[in-house]
Amino acid sequence: MNSSEAASLIEKALRARTGITYSVTAGRGTVQAWIVVDIALERRTLATAAAEREALARHLGFARWEGTILVPGTLAARREYIARALGIERAEQEEPLASLLMPLADDPGREDG
Repeated sequence: MNSSEAASLIEKALRARTGITYSVTAGRGTVQAWIVVDIALERRTLATAAAEREALARHLGFARWEGTILVPGTLAARREYIARALGIERAEQEEPLASLLMPLADDPGREDG
């Protein structure tokens, strides 16, 4: 399964489970294998963006939002995040993976103010 296929599965699983469309994109350029998960671009500047990101983090099994969620380019990571998006707890994972996070200051959709 390539990163585009995994991104599509994660997005569809989140939408089916939550009724909300999230931005799940496969990387381009030198980081083609990475998948980025965030709220939809048009909602990133709204007053509700922080609450929506907190909800997204919880849907993926995290306690809170700490930055854009980046899924590594390994098959194990893709499988883990598909399971997370589906709400499936995996008792035994092939390799333990924590989310790799981009600090909020680096978020291009974030407006300080």
